[in-house]
Amino acid sequence: MTIPPAPSPEMQFNPPPNWPAPAGFDPRRGFTVDPTWPEPPIGWTFWVKPAKPDSGSWIARVGGRRLLSIAAAVLIGGFYLFQHFSTDSIPKGVGSCWAPIGTSIEKFEPVRCGSAEAKLKVDKVVTATTECPDTSEGYFEDEGNHLCASSIK
Repeated sequence: MTIPPAPSPEMQFNPPPNWPAPAGFDPRRGFTVDPTWPEPPIGWTFWVKPAKPDSGSWIARVGGRRLLSIAAAVLIGGFYLFQHFSTDSIPKGVGSCWAPIGTSIEKFEPVRCGSAEAKLKVDKVVTATTECPDTSEGYFEDEGNHLCASSIK
């Protein structure tokens, strides 16, 4: 029995199922076919691509690029949510809502307009209190500006 040469160096020898070949049998390493072994099945493929080792890890199954894409999406989404829901991202201009800090009637902080804490809504931002509209019920200062506000009813 003559075994055909390997088509490429990376190919793996595939002994026929009816051969009692020892583990690691490979004609390229000097192994020879025992003349007492039966003929291989008709059309037997002696050379195959080696099977990729199954690392068994979920990282290997998911794939590096896909895992990096998922991580990037989670980070970007987390950053967006933090920006969207943090108090620093609450607007402070016209239409913004404000709530007193604690029991104070002089100190206010921006809050979401739909929140139960919202007590005032800014009508106009001006540089002098005399510029507040007559419809404003009062004003407070924020970063050098005067915020003309009305109560949320």
